Amino acid sequence: MKKIIENTNVTDVRLNNNDLRNTTFTKYILLVPFLINSIYWVIVTPFLNYQHTGRTYISVINKTEEMINCLLMELNLVINHRLKYQLRTINYRLKKDIEYVTFIKKQFKEGILQIEDLNDKIDIKINDIKQQLHLRWCVNKTSMDTKKAFEIGIIATLAVATCSLTVVIDYGLYLSLFNTFSWRIFFKLIGLLTELTKDMAVLMVIISSWTMIEKEATETGPLIHEFWNSVIDLESSTKSAEFLKLASLHIIYTTPSFSILNILQLNWDAMSAIVNIAVTYSTSFLQLQLNAMRNRKNLL
Repeated sequence: MKKIIENTNVTDVRLNNNDLRNTTFTKYILLVPFLINSIYWVIVTPFLNYQHTGRTYISVINKTEEMINCLLMELNLVINHRLKYQLRTINYRLKKDIEYVTFIKKQFKEGILQIEDLNDKIDIKINDIKQQLHLRWCVNKTSMDTKKAFEIGIIATLAVATCSLTVVIDYGLYLSLFNTFSWRIFFKLIGLLTELTKDMAVLMVIISSWTMIEKEATETGPLIHEFWNSVIDLESSTKSAEFLKLASLHIIYTTPSFSILNILQLNWDAMSAIVNIAVTYSTSFLQLQLNAMRNRKNLL
């Protein structure tokens, strides 16, 4: 099937994915903000209360990390938006081809078209479908390369967010055990939770753009199958009918599926589970802090 598609001449304007072919270089570039974030948590945070220079330096790092995150999110949205537009164009042309086949079948039944003319017109449409399938193959490859480029960054963000959230909750539990409460520490931890919420929001935007591509790509297979059902009852060439059959199966089983290391499926179900966990831990943290504040008042 891949050989059939690659041997077809395509004149459509496609997204140039040469910049995404070297995914190793792209991964290291995208990993920079997450390394900065890790340095912030592991090395510099313990010195925040002692060095004014460190606080200034951290402020600059935070702003830089936020800017890079926004740029990466914008890059992902631009790429996926164009990929979605191309997939939507492919599906639109397939729908028009189905309508055209239905129209010429009606003309054939009415005796307006001869069988030779009908087969010629169907072969033209099949060649057009070959071009669309080649374009879809390129779009699918580009989308998966984009996913690979962002994969390490997403893993790093989830790891840092999980570790940070665990530290925050454990620290809140530690303070509650000793009935210790401080507004400064309380608001600082709230700020950390806000930063974690921001990182999760960036991930949700990226995953939502991938979800819209996956949704658009799933419509192509049924359309190819519908076109095949439209021409299978005609006396078209066996080669063309076999191509449509293989094409429909190929498209159905090669829909872009986004996951992390082929383990965690990146969709709205996974994101809702992650958000629920974060909300549960955040609520537990607030309860611990409020209990510490009440216990302190009782002791006083």
